[in-house]
Amino acid sequence: MDAIADAGVVLVVGPGQTKHVLAKYIAEHDPALAAKIAAVETADHPTDGQIVAHARKYFKAEDRTTPQTR
Repeated sequence: MDAIADAGVVLVVGPGQTKHVLAKYIAEHDPALAAKIAAVETADHPTDGQIVAHARKYFKAEDRTTPQTR
């Protein structure tokens, strides 16, 4: 959790129920960090490159649906 504490938005990705276990653990131990979790997505044992590609695709789509403020 320390490694991602300064992230603006977090995307939790992983196989099976593991990702939900992690999100629940974060919610129980660091509610402020849990509030930064944008989504929990299924990915069956992704490589580092696949995780990066998934995050880029997710956040690009998310950006189009989020109101912009200036």
